[in-house]
Amino acid sequence: MYQEGLRRYGFHGISYEYICTQIKEPKMIVAHLGSGCSLAAIKEGQVIDTTMGFSPTGGVMMGTRSGDIDPGVIFYLLKEKNYSADDLEHLLNHESGLLGVSEISADIHQLLKEEKGGFAIDLFCYQVKKAIGALSAALGGASLVVFTGGIGENSEEIRSKIMEGFQIPHQVIKTDEELMIAKHMQKLLEAH
Repeated sequence: MYQEGLRRYGFHGISYEYICTQIKEPKMIVAHLGSGCSLAAIKEGQVIDTTMGFSPTGGVMMGTRSGDIDPGVIFYLLKEKNYSADDLEHLLNHESGLLGVSEISADIHQLLKEEKGGFAIDLFCYQVKKAIGALSAALGGASLVVFTGGIGENSEEIRSKIMEGFQIPHQVIKTDEELMIAKHMQKLLEAH
């Protein structure tokens, strides 16, 4: 299927690249948590694993995206509920995640204020925590977790819930994807 373009691309690479320019850590996990979320295991400045795959729908749950889902759910919705491919795409990318679980909002800051948002927040934190554990195993042990993105940078409560029980130190770095894009464009222009 590789020849058909089915690859595990991963996403947020520019954000991870920026973080690597700001901190030199031999084995770190970067958690880019915003409306879209992914985590990456970075060894000596190179991403060796990431939670996202072929599309930005996979990985941990996000604001409106489902994250990883049992393929059996898709078969069930297609066969038993007569969903079309377009219906599934809309459901998994626009009506799932924090919004779908809470039935209130995709905004974690709003959910923190809502009593009914608790389960969605707990599930989100659990999935991120589980991803950190898996990526730490891929690294043979992580020496640092870096939080970035809107949620990662701005919610101490979410960071605390995620890091509870871990002995790994963590820190927050504001990402600058625009700067990295500008640097890449400058290199391209200089090359031509």
